[in-house]
Amino acid sequence: MLGVIEKPGRFTLRGSLTLPAGYNKLVRHDRYLFLYNSNAGGGTIGYVDPYNFERFTITQQSAFSPSWTRIVSTKDELVFYNSVSGQTAVGHIDHSGHFLQTQVLSLPTGWGHVVATAR
Repeated sequence: MLGVIEKPGRFTLRGSLTLPAGYNKLVRHDRYLFLYNSNAGGGTIGYVDPYNFERFTITQQSAFSPSWTRIVSTKDELVFYNSVSGQTAVGHIDHSGHFLQTQVLSLPTGWGHVVATAR
């Protein structure tokens, strides 16, 4: 099921869409969808065709580190966080739909939530 939430908070169905199987996390970043398998570490980036809502175009399929427990989309970046190790990675999806990692850092462990805030 694919749709939009329009003002004033009403869901409008736009079509039906089949995404690639085998993923347990889905994050929207700009016009792209990032699908991730935290067990195996695989990832797929793609977008829904704006003229044919039933078509998903894959722009990148690659190996991502397994065990990211939180993935958050900010205005410009994606933040990947592992709550067990504290390992954190930051990057963005470029205009051709490919992920570019820009930073790796270590944060405290055990965070149950990671959220983006408005600037």
